[in-house]
Amino acid sequence: MLLQIYIFGGFDLDKNDSKKHWIIMAIILYLPFLLELFSYPLFMKIQPLWLATALFFILYAYLFYGIAIFIYTKWRKTISQPLVWKPTSFKWVVIALVVGILFRRLEMFAIGDSQVPMLIIEIKGYLQYEPLWMGIAAYLLQFVYYLFEFTLTACIVDCAQKAAEKLNLHGFVPWGGIFLGVTWGLEHTLTQNSILVGLACLILSVIMGMVCILSGKKPIYAFLVIAAAYLL
Repeated sequence: MLLQIYIFGGFDLDKNDSKKHWIIMAIILYLPFLLELFSYPLFMKIQPLWLATALFFILYAYLFYGIAIFIYTKWRKTISQPLVWKPTSFKWVVIALVVGILFRRLEMFAIGDSQVPMLIIEIKGYLQYEPLWMGIAAYLLQFVYYLFEFTLTACIVDCAQKAAEKLNLHGFVPWGGIFLGVTWGLEHTLTQNSILVGLACLILSVIMGMVCILSGKKPIYAFLVIAAAYLL
């Protein structure tokens, strides 16, 4: 059933928003990250490097991440609970951006890394690609990949929080952020080969969950937290 839903968006889930369906949807949203964990080393064996990078970003951003986001968005409309991505509070836009930036700077200070924004650091590597235009194209693809990834993490926070509330867990605990942290977050321990990076992503996930709850359970502010942390 999961495969049918994942590929076709075709909704044995239907208009049912029971706790079982929220849990299934949270799992569906996490599947692209789980698949990435096991497939990334295979992509890095492809030569030349620019081709491996392009294939990876295109496959995950536009296919796996995109499909998961589409399925969740469509299902939310089906159950008459559409996702709202338009910010409704300037105050929370500022709070989310400041929290994300401060977290990233504290993380970089704690692990002794550069305070320069990640996208500026990474462009240096892409400028080493030959031909140069391939490096520039791969850099732009990575930016799009990040936007899809951040959107998917925000969807997971939103969905897992609602699943927890359906299970009658306390609504003021950031269950969505906790779920994201122990899945996507700790996964970075393996993908980045660093326990500190994994713990940092876990903490960031919980912060995203807290901001989402305090802002009225709007996933756009969770998105802004992670986007600010990694892009600004």
